[in-house]
Amino acid sequence: MEELIAKYRTIALNNLDSIDVEIFQKSVTIIQRAIEQNKAIYLMGNGGSASTANHFVNDLINIRNRTQSHSIISSLSSNNAVITCIGNDFGFDYIFSKQLDNILTQGDLVIAFSVSGNSRNILNTLPIIKNKNATLISFTGFDGGHLAQESEINFHIQAPTSEKMFGPAEGLHLYYGHLLMDLLNSNCEL
Repeated sequence: MEELIAKYRTIALNNLDSIDVEIFQKSVTIIQRAIEQNKAIYLMGNGGSASTANHFVNDLINIRNRTQSHSIISSLSSNNAVITCIGNDFGFDYIFSKQLDNILTQGDLVIAFSVSGNSRNILNTLPIIKNKNATLISFTGFDGGHLAQESEINFHIQAPTSEKMFGPAEGLHLYYGHLLMDLLNSNCEL
């Protein structure tokens, strides 16, 4: 028990000690610009990361509501009927790309949460994001996977890939996300 607690503590402290202020500043600018320009913001993730995506939709809507913006802010992970329809008809690997394909427009923002950075259903959105000239911010763990490499901004949680410890990365994604929302709230002069 003490060994596992020590691992969690070490992972958390190492990541918190190396927070990159610049990526938070860039992210605030990108999110504020999307809201100011009435661009859509779509969030997505699987499992615990889906919950994180859904959670931050609430926070972003509250930020948007203090402005005159009409930005659409939505989680691609939240509609069970749409997800199961696409999963049944096309396969689980397409639950996000089939949603984004007809709604994503130039200048929109996509925020993806994936500890592995290699979730096929998230990676399948990358060509759409690129072709529509949208912006991608990602939150990853382990080695960051392919998602980290393809993102304009990546919040990466260093965690040992060999141990497949999803908890520290998912917990720190929430922590980083809350910090980002607080920065947006304190800087929100939209």
